Amino acid sequence: YNGDNKAEFEMMATIIMPYQFNSENNYSHSWKNEIVKQGMHKRYFLEVPPGAASMRIKLSSDSDQHTVCRMYLHKPEGEEVLFAAFNAGNNDSDYEKYFYNLDPGVYEFVVLGQFTAKEPSTYDLNIEFKSINRDEKRVLEYDEKVISIFNLFNKVESYSMSGKILGYQKDISVFLDSVETYEIPFTIKNNESAKKFDIKISKTDFNKLTDFAVLIYDENGKIISSDGLGYSEGSISVRNTFSKEEVNLKLTLVPAYANEAGQMDVNIIETTVAKNKVNIGVTSDYSNRITMYPSVEYQLSLNYLYPSFTIPDDAVYYGKVYFKSLSGGQKKYELPLQINK
Repeated sequence: YNGDNKAEFEMMATIIMPYQFNSENNYSHSWKNEIVKQGMHKRYFLEVPPGAASMRIKLSSDSDQHTVCRMYLHKPEGEEVLFAAFNAGNNDSDYEKYFYNLDPGVYEFVVLGQFTAKEPSTYDLNIEFKSINRDEKRVLEYDEKVISIFNLFNKVESYSMSGKILGYQKDISVFLDSVETYEIPFTIKNNESAKKFDIKISKTDFNKLTDFAVLIYDENGKIISSDGLGYSEGSISVRNTFSKEEVNLKLTLVPAYANEAGQMDVNIIETTVAKNKVNIGVTSDYSNRITMYPSVEYQLSLNYLYPSFTIPDDAVYYGKVYFKSLSGGQKKYELPLQINK
């Protein structure tokens, strides 16, 4: 308002009332027979409950329903962490995905009706949170085969458990000092099925950029994978489709500065997936089944053999413990592990 108490301009205020997840609704919400028209969208704001360790999103369609849509998930600060398409006409009855290491706050899930669809889309949606937390999220010593976990939700949960050593991980720290490109050589061996690089910079450094491209080149200088940072984080991966025993590749970082090239720290986690995984036997009180009461500590015993594949000196084995429903064996949660060699 100005001095005469007259409005200079008006703005629309949007108030968001996110869906709550708690013990009263078993940390789950379901929506039945949702309808979204072509080119229109529905938005679901989801408040992460305290102690949540995973979120499951399941969108399904009955055989007599027409469903062609796209899906997006945004973290509390707006970063997109999911883009997927669903077409019930391609014999897909449902789409299901799990998300871990959740940020506190409100996530936004968006369903967009495909604009080329012949009619509006009808779907059912279920979103559920789980809470299995480890007491210490640190690297285990190789002969340290016991971990402690808690259920931080006010709900009794029962699971069957198993696990696998999937490959190895290593941390890479890069300091970019007034450079336009930075190359990181790496190799992929015939007993490795894929490599993935998770890349992160600070939000302050990201604000210095107009773009941050990430490329992987083969031995002939050809780009075989390309991506970029959507915000201050991003990832790029390559699958092993090569016939050689060992292939030399190159990860290239290309920051595009708004002004002249500056300085920044880049943190990278290199994950290598082995072709021959190693099973982990997981038990609690000599059983692979567990019933978890709220806020009670449970010890899990891990039984595994030394993997046959070798890893670099600066790397650690990585794997996961899987928690599945007793009826149907549906995966409910996976707990990441890192183990020293």
